[in-house]
Amino acid sequence: MLDEAELHVAALSADVLKDHMRWIEDHDIAISGSPIGIDDNELTVMLMSELVVNPIKCGLDSLYVACTSLRDLKYVRGIGHPTLVRSSITSSTTSLWMLDEDALIRRTRALKIAYAQCKAELTYTEDAALNSPSSSSGKAAIVRQLEDRRDVVAADADRL
Repeated sequence: MLDEAELHVAALSADVLKDHMRWIEDHDIAISGSPIGIDDNELTVMLMSELVVNPIKCGLDSLYVACTSLRDLKYVRGIGHPTLVRSSITSSTTSLWMLDEDALIRRTRALKIAYAQCKAELTYTEDAALNSPSSSSGKAAIVRQLEDRRDVVAADADRL
């Protein structure tokens, strides 16, 4: 069981996180001419701002769920709460890792993440297509589209 001070911290943290979640929803587009805005113009499949902001949003969401459930349950639930906190740290530090001052390093790191996401999405879709009763032509078209997307990310890397 959590004591009153710990419950108070969980409640205050949930309120602060909710404010940050609202703020980032209103500020998730890069300012034109900023380093991230310039990077957005260089990448063709996934925007740099998308690759940086989405993990931060995920981190805020995970931490918010941990705090609100601690507040409501009044105890730490097995591995659930630590897992949410770990997920928050991992996703947020991924964004920070991408945000290097050097544009080439920043873009290279973002493209590594984008390529890994494309590859994972393609693997998932290929596996799902094998077990799907829908027509093979529709499945093949989706797989081709994802392969093209992955290839464009690789072409971005070659162009940089």
